[in-house]
This record gives sequence, C-alpha cells and structure tokens, in this order.
Amino acid sequence: WGFDRVHIIKHADGGDYTYSQADYGAAYAAAHDGTRNSVTQAIRSVVYLRPGLMIVHDQAQTANANVRKIFNLNFSGPLTRNGAVFSMTKGASKLFMSSVLPANPNPTFGTVTEGGITSHKYQVTETGATQSNFLHVFEAGATSVGAATPATLVATADNLGQGVELTTGGFNRVVLFARKDREIPATSISYA
Repeated sequence: WGFDRVHIIKHADGGDYTYSQADYGAAYAAAHDGTRNSVTQAIRSVVYLRPGLMIVHDQAQTANANVRKIFNLNFSGPLTRNGAVFSMTKGASKLFMSSVLPANPNPTFGTVTEGGITSHKYQVTETGATQSNFLHVFEAGATSVGAATPATLVATADNLGQGVELTTGGFNRVVLFARKDREIPATSISYA
C-alpha cells in the first residue's frame, strides 16, 4: 500500500479525547501497477472520546465521478443490523457501529479467510460523484449494553463541515469534520 506515502497531518490529546488526521491520498493515487489513477484526496479523521466511543470520518475525492469509493471493514464476528446501526458480540464484549454517512447504507457482506482466521466483511460503495464522505461512530462495551449511543448528523450552516451530535456522560457533544479539505475555516463554525 505504500504506507511511506501516508502522512499524519494532525494529532491532539485533550485528556477525555484524542484526535488524529491522516492523508492517504498518495497511497491511493499511485496505483499498485505503477499507473496513476483518479484519486485526488483521501483523508481519514478519527476522534476517540474516552472511555469507549470512536468517530471515523473519511473523505474520498476523485477526478472521475465513476470511480468507486469503498468503505471497507473486517470484523471478528458476524454483524446484526438494526436500521443504520450494526453490532457484533464477541465473548463478554459488544461493538456497535452507527453509519451516519451514508445514513441508509446498502452494504455488502462476506467472509474472508486467511491463515485459518475468518473475518466478516462490511463494505459500502459509492459512485456517481467526485466526492464521497463516510462517517461512522463505533462504541465498545459489555454485552449487557442494549443500544448504541444515538448519533445525529449535523452540518455547519455553510455546509463546509459535517459531523455528529451525541450525548455521552451527561454531556451533549458535537464533533465536526471538514467535508472537502483538511480543516473547516474558523469563520464557518456554526451549525444547525
């Protein structure tokens, strides 16, 4: 994959949260056959809200709208679905994944076995636009946890930023990400 081409752009640890942003664009733009492809930007931003919530935002931009943008995950067990919330139980632990973008995903599922280990694949594919954004909230807990923390899509008034609103630990939190660039202009931060 050429991970020498992946660059951590930003990182911050604020005590009850950790934030990181990486630029994967060069790793995707240089196709593995040596031919440059249509990827113009691939940025992943991750926010970890202690003790058990992780928010992942992916921006994928291509020069050609027909290029497939795929959000791919592998889980150690099969997923169950309740609307846009997927969950998996392993031992005494449970993992929830809420798909905020796309809001109504149409994933494909499958299994992959390598070295005697089977993974359960989740993929969402988008085409028809030069820009795609994927936004997911992951929550880890005990099997006794009955439901994922509700995550509501929010956007800045000028639509340059998007993110989630959640209530955790008695606090209402809003986490915003840039839709097309590495950051939201400071003058743009108000949301509806």
